[in-house]
Amino acid sequence: MSLEINENTTINEITRAYPNTLAIFKEFHVDSCCGGGDSLAQACQKGGQDLDELIETLKNSI
Repeated sequence: MSLEINENTTINEITRAYPNTLAIFKEFHVDSCCGGGDSLAQACQKGGQDLDELIETLKNSI
């Protein structure tokens, strides 16, 4: 499955397509359960994570 990962992609979309990314969200302290409907940008804004770093890490994992 090919999914474009960008700031507008939701956590749920990513974890459904690539279940291995759950560990990355945990590492970055991003809520992948209750916050799964959030886009990456929304999640990083809420939690103070570096959006570009998260996206790069996710892309490198797939």
